[in-house]
Amino acid sequence: RFLQRLLPKLTAFLKQQGVLEQCYFHVSDEPNANSLDSYRAAKSIVAPDHWTSLSDAVFSTILNLQEIKLPSRLKSIQTSAFWANSLPRIVLPESVEDVQGYAFRWARCQYLDFGSQLKYIGPCAFANMQWLDTLVIRAPKPPRCPLDLYDGSPPSNAILLVPPASVELYKADSNFAPFSIKAIPSTSKGSTRKSSN
Repeated sequence: RFLQRLLPKLTAFLKQQGVLEQCYFHVSDEPNANSLDSYRAAKSIVAPDHWTSLSDAVFSTILNLQEIKLPSRLKSIQTSAFWANSLPRIVLPESVEDVQGYAFRWARCQYLDFGSQLKYIGPCAFANMQWLDTLVIRAPKPPRCPLDLYDGSPPSNAILLVPPASVELYKADSNFAPFSIKAIPSTSKGSTRKSSN
């Protein structure tokens, strides 16, 4: 009952202070010897609906993470947001427009799906993503990438799926050259966007 009374008042206070969008609540406090197993076993996260940006390193090094639900209004993914986490599949909301540097470095993601609004990918965003099998970018034009996306180590054997009318544009962009670039199939699982949750 304490939390039922505290959380609405705390949320109102954080909103009044203008910092609510920079906060999220953990379902567990720091583990002690009695709670360590359940803390380690946490496998899913629901990001607050009001988030429009994932802050620096927000989901980094979460090694048991298997699912995540991201808000539909999400616009930006900041530096190292998914660095070295264990999510096997990440489907980002259609609204995401920019991804900052190192956002997915060392992530164990095998499938990464961006919507059609993506406009910018920062340096080394995909560095050391050796587990990546499939990258889907639904943007009709290749996103602007000012520097090396891979920090010199592109994902080996990864496929990049893009809109059918955009295949040649992506092939002509040197940032995407390490990938085998193909059209998003119209009748396969890859053509429909299922969220990460």
